[in-house]
Amino acid sequence: MDHLRTAMAAVVVTSGLLTLACSGIVAGTEIAGADVTPGTVTTVPFTPTGEEALWLDYDVGFSRPYGITGDIVVLESGAEVRRFPIILTADDGPVVGETSRLQVNQRESSFNGAGSASAMVWCADLEGLTPGVAHEVHATLGPTAGTTVNGLRVKVMR
Repeated sequence: MDHLRTAMAAVVVTSGLLTLACSGIVAGTEIAGADVTPGTVTTVPFTPTGEEALWLDYDVGFSRPYGITGDIVVLESGAEVRRFPIILTADDGPVVGETSRLQVNQRESSFNGAGSASAMVWCADLEGLTPGVAHEVHATLGPTAGTTVNGLRVKVMR
């Protein structure tokens, strides 16, 4: 994961899931990003150099297990070159089919199943894009039942 700079990391196994607890992580610098309005297409233009990664920054309230679902598509010259189906929950994702989860600045609190959560979570490295050519990220995301989006931002980091 070249897009991270880390000072210290520890691995913890809980309930059969691998959790990476890190201290001193820097996800990189946001080179492009936009706040997402749930249910609409959010467009983020950027020009890759070959060292970018896609991240989601979220802040949600929930009355039952929270979730954010939808799609993130990367376009080059108007043509789709990458698609990431998103199912972000407390335990999974965010990209369907990925078995790892890396997030920074995580905060979660709940009582009797209701509460709030926020974090910045890695979705994918954006490898293989043509450097120097204009690209766009199109994000169409929304909350699952019982989830209120207080803030949601899609970011291209370098």
